[in-house]
Amino acid sequence: MSTRNRFAALPRIAALSLALAVPAVSAAVQAANAQTATPDESYVFGLVTLTPMMHVPMAGAASYAQLIRLLQSQGYADIKVTPLSPNSFDPRPELMHPDLTFTSAADDAARDTAIHAGWNGTAVKNGRMVEVYVDRVPR
Repeated sequence: MSTRNRFAALPRIAALSLALAVPAVSAAVQAANAQTATPDESYVFGLVTLTPMMHVPMAGAASYAQLIRLLQSQGYADIKVTPLSPNSFDPRPELMHPDLTFTSAADDAARDTAIHAGWNGTAVKNGRMVEVYVDRVPR
């Protein structure tokens, strides 16, 4: 077979290969991007968060029950606050430790546990989750 004949079919082979490859690549990309479950998009990596923050000014002697009541009075629901602080190994302690998470102002432990400055948990308003940060204010 001459060199000229060998390369005459090359454009047809390349076009056929491309025609077969494009749908396969497209299907692979769609499968890779398909969501199997609703992801938790609030955390990107470790403690980096895309969730909006809400700062709540409170006195140092305030309890978690007072914080929950304040959030409820402002229209927040699904409140999950905890005395634990997030870290790189446990970025969502309110989810990882439900036994140390307060969701109701009627909880005895919530009335007895003082809040701390900084991140204290999460709450939801109008279907949107916010991070709850407590800022200490003088009495």
